Amino acid sequence: MKTKRVVRVPTISLKMADIPPDDYSWRKYGKKPIKGPSHPRGCYKCSSVRGCPARKHVERALDDPSMLVVNYEGEHNHALSLLTRPISY
Repeated sequence: MKTKRVVRVPTISLKMADIPPDDYSWRKYGKKPIKGPSHPRGCYKCSSVRGCPARKHVERALDDPSMLVVNYEGEHNHALSLLTRPISY
């Protein structure tokens, strides 16, 4: 069974391509139209490590177009890269 997690985040611009950053690197691999709303769903694969099964789908919230709904599926099969970890002193 796939692990699923859903998060709501504010949009950072009017363009769907501008999604808020998280701790991993993502590569867009598709865009799917959704019944009803005029906003497509963006589909992303983790590009931090080749072969990572983690995916995320991003779409505008139906009840509030200023919010994005981000659906995460699968688990990352690697740790965070050193480039994306916060620097601690």
